[in-house]
Amino acid sequence: MQDYFPGFLKFALMNSCADKSLFKLLVNWYSQNKRPLPWRETANPYHIYISEIVFQQTRIDQGISYYNSIIDKYPDFISLSKAGEKDFLNIWQGLGYYSRAHNILKAAAIIAEKYSGKLPNDYNKLLELPGIGPYTAAAIASIAFGLPCPVVDGNVKRVISRLRCIGIPLDKTGLTNEIQEDLNQQIHHFNPSDFNQALMELGALVCTPANPDCSGCPVNKYCCAFKTGTTEKYPVKAVTKTKPSVFINYYVVFSNDKKDSLYMVQRENEKIWKGLYEFPCRESAESEASVNTVEPIFPTDFPFEQSKLVYSANHVLTHRMIHASFYETVFKNKVPPHWIKIPVSRVSSMPVHRLIQLYLEHSQKSKNK
Repeated sequence: MQDYFPGFLKFALMNSCADKSLFKLLVNWYSQNKRPLPWRETANPYHIYISEIVFQQTRIDQGISYYNSIIDKYPDFISLSKAGEKDFLNIWQGLGYYSRAHNILKAAAIIAEKYSGKLPNDYNKLLELPGIGPYTAAAIASIAFGLPCPVVDGNVKRVISRLRCIGIPLDKTGLTNEIQEDLNQQIHHFNPSDFNQALMELGALVCTPANPDCSGCPVNKYCCAFKTGTTEKYPVKAVTKTKPSVFINYYVVFSNDKKDSLYMVQRENEKIWKGLYEFPCRESAESEASVNTVEPIFPTDFPFEQSKLVYSANHVLTHRMIHASFYETVFKNKVPPHWIKIPVSRVSSMPVHRLIQLYLEHSQKSKNK
């Protein structure tokens, strides 16, 4: 059976995935095998919203404690709209992709003011909220409100690519829309929440990226990849691009010889880690050596040469590789006004990003030796 490419994709999907018997089997399987997750035990739109944002780019096992913490401390949009940024970032700390946390706070403020604390039950109005794109809007609309909006996330695209042997990368322009249009023909025949979650659950539990359980798949008799023994070929992988490197020198600056207080800065208007605290730093996109050529936001008499390298770490982000070096020094002179003096005993309670966490963990281990 040949692979399907644009121009043939819609025809291919309409002749298989549009088959109601496939989705009937799948929805029945879901009803008997779905995981007992807390947001599935409620029809509360707020709980469903929080789950969708938390798990946008996070595994269930990694994020469920964060979900529970948010729900426990902020049980509705009104209480969440009153949350302090620092307090909320502390709860979010370690989850990554901090723009999600900022967008949750922005959305909560809008929902509290514009919708009296109630999530709008309209797909287009959901799209207007910060941090909600087509996938998240469709998920919330279908799961919280029963609206027939097909969800097309990575799990769903992987399932469809194997069902129909789609021979193009999943990020190909127009592919998501074609899959969504086809699923739209079928979702009306089922409970929209079960329909969408069945597809996503199949991708999460059975049709996994590696080592899929094809023999245990409830719809394998409809699957092109299974029938042709080519499951490992799909989904077709896109050409991966090398991530650019960023080199950062962090300076752990103690204010006195006792080293009982140090300086931190809060990241403002940054693309990553906005609102989080870190140590004063200098960065470059060229090499570690070139960091020192970057114009610093440091006092002119800062003792760079006397600073001691104590720790190095690499950290992979979605679009870049960060190479970080941590230097310690004592500086008793005047510092820039945006440097915040903090007792060392309080540093661990500050909302910080992963690189700072790694340094703090290393520092604690060194003290315990």
